[in-house]
Amino acid sequence: MLELYSYKLQFHTPLVTGKETYRDRSGYIVRYSDGDTESLSEIAPLPGFSPDSSDEVYTVLERLFPELQTILQERYTVPQLKDYLKTLPPFPSLRFGLSSLSTDIYCKRGDISHFRFFNKSPQREVYVNQTIGADSQESIEEKVIQGAQSGYRVFKLKAKGELDSVIRAIRSIISRDSSLSFRIDANGSLTATQFRSAFNDLEGLPIEYIEEPVPFSDIDEIIKWSNESPIPVAIDESIGSDDHLDSLMSALPDTVFIIKPMALGNLLTLYETISARRSRCMDVVVTTTLESAVGRSINNSAAAVLGDAGRAHGLGTGSLFKEDLTRDDPALLPIFKPNQFELSPLKFNMLNRHLLTKVL
Repeated sequence: MLELYSYKLQFHTPLVTGKETYRDRSGYIVRYSDGDTESLSEIAPLPGFSPDSSDEVYTVLERLFPELQTILQERYTVPQLKDYLKTLPPFPSLRFGLSSLSTDIYCKRGDISHFRFFNKSPQREVYVNQTIGADSQESIEEKVIQGAQSGYRVFKLKAKGELDSVIRAIRSIISRDSSLSFRIDANGSLTATQFRSAFNDLEGLPIEYIEEPVPFSDIDEIIKWSNESPIPVAIDESIGSDDHLDSLMSALPDTVFIIKPMALGNLLTLYETISARRSRCMDVVVTTTLESAVGRSINNSAAAVLGDAGRAHGLGTGSLFKEDLTRDDPALLPIFKPNQFELSPLKFNMLNRHLLTKVL
């Protein structure tokens, strides 16, 4: 049986990024169950970041549901799975949700771990960074200090249109605790003048990289800013698709790549691209697109398979919600042990049913 549920989760406080302000997060949970096997996945385009929309995805799912149910009931092979996933409409969130669902079903039926499926050595620990929205210097300091007391060592600070408050906050924080490191995520909100004017202040600070400081128009512009910047430049929104990821990784072998599986699509294609270009997944950071606990549970596994084992990943965004679909989220800790067997270990009876509405 295949079922589709919608959800809408409220944030504790609005999350301000360089592109959008988010007060809530909505999406769909897909559930498959046949008595022997149960699997959950999530399809949740993020406004402002995803090229697809919830309405577009729902229209496609409504049409595909009978066919999907028939396919998932069969004992398909990996080549058959790959072939079918290629026929799906080019909506990244749809491809993410259905590739993770069908992979999880395949692994559970064959009693194999997702690490074995992806031909990857099991990872014992995954590090997590804490994300803090664009805010005043005082608020940033307060939240970082609280996070450090909880054990976080890496903090991703959102910036919107200026870097002054972020830089002042970092300077103040490291005067008290020099063991912490930071990432700045501007979401392309800075002008060239704003970014250049901050070069002297950024140099020498414990900043791992700055994500998308200015809007990038092409690869040459990314290279140009990477050469100019006193701190490493990472790319995120500039990755337009899984095909685009392949060409970018080829052209930018030393750049940090921020991978949002929900915004890029098919997990199998992502694995093939990353493993071909970077066999050890160096400088690949996996982050959420503010999904519910279901989507994040898959991203946790994706970080253990696709991500750099030496870097912290952006997985702990569940703390932003007033109430989530479940409290079972290992990534709310600064270090967690990934599930060694299931791509998505959550079960339907673990979810907060009052937050779900059946739509198909």
